[in-house]
Amino acid sequence: MIDIRLLRDRFDETAQALARRGVSRDQLEAVLELDAQRRALITEGDALRARQREGSRQIGAAPPEQRSRLIAEVKAASARLDELEPAQAEAEAALERALVVLPNLPHPSSPDGSEESDAAKLFTFGTMPEYDFAVR
Repeated sequence: MIDIRLLRDRFDETAQALARRGVSRDQLEAVLELDAQRRALITEGDALRARQREGSRQIGAAPPEQRSRLIAEVKAASARLDELEPAQAEAEAALERALVVLPNLPHPSSPDGSEESDAAKLFTFGTMPEYDFAVR
């Protein structure tokens, strides 16, 4: 499986190498878009958790007239987190599905193509046995 950081950091090189294996640039851009969505959801979730923790700390130290407002803010952050976590899990799964179908990067000396017939035989080891019946 391709490391998403490699795709993010060295997109042109990776796209060029994977084009030799039949992967389109659009497919790789779609993977990057899924990664961007996932990262945005993670960032938003982390910010909400920080706001929730800070609000919980402030509730204990706040005067009674401000507590209800702070409690409402913490509840709103918690409700948004409850919506966000399934979306984050789905984004993570979608990215994983997209990355799994990408082939490995080919070695620079390997021939282009995606079929077995495109491969070049470098050497053979031993002799192939011959049978007097059809091999399955």
